[in-house]
Amino acid sequence: MTLARRFLPWLVLGSLALAPVSTALIDAQQLPPINVKRTTGQSIVPVFEGWERNPDDTFSLVFGYMNRNYAEGISVAVGPANRFEPGDADRGQPTYFYPRRQQFQFRARVPKDWGDKELIWTLNVNGQTERAYGSLKPVWELSRSVIVDNVHGNANINLASKDQPPSLQVDPVPSSVSLGAGLTLTGAVPIPTASRHRRSRGRAALPSAGPTPKRRRRSSTCRSPRRCAFRQDCPRGGLSIAVPPR
Repeated sequence: MTLARRFLPWLVLGSLALAPVSTALIDAQQLPPINVKRTTGQSIVPVFEGWERNPDDTFSLVFGYMNRNYAEGISVAVGPANRFEPGDADRGQPTYFYPRRQQFQFRARVPKDWGDKELIWTLNVNGQTERAYGSLKPVWELSRSVIVDNVHGNANINLASKDQPPSLQVDPVPSSVSLGAGLTLTGAVPIPTASRHRRSRGRAALPSAGPTPKRRRRSSTCRSPRRCAFRQDCPRGGLSIAVPPR
């Protein structure tokens, strides 16, 4: 047996073993890169977040977006590249898009007889067209707890339903003030239920040994006493602003 015949089977087996490796390398070179963070040049994807009921029996479709760029904010004017259909192309959508995911950005109102139609938001950015399809399907109905849970994560549903935005209640003031006279504005800021819960969470209840002493409140004045003075000695949750005469 010659030397060539002796090593021929080994050469054949070696070539067969290397073939899958070389084929895998060629396929890997042809595949597009994945998990690459791009700062610019990417598209913006409109997102339909859900819908809400309005007191007048109309509906609001809520939208957000995903700017795939990690650094680039992009301006897109309302028009062919940033439009709604059917109907009015301008539904209050943004014209400047911040990087990455921006949830619950605006509401587009539709009439109460909207039915099963779709409201389509189209964005054309960097040569790529993306669309979001809004509808009134029951599965897409939003509640406050859903929004809070999506924005903040792990939200307490019971507290989220009770929590409300802050409000300011100002006592009535005279319609006119004499020149040179002072004017005092008195208002109250109610503390939301969820805020009271967060402040008291983790504190054990102590037995009462008598009336609770009143805490001294700090008072401060602005740098220009002639312009305004703030007093924080009013009841809990209240605010009093005194404007001295000039």
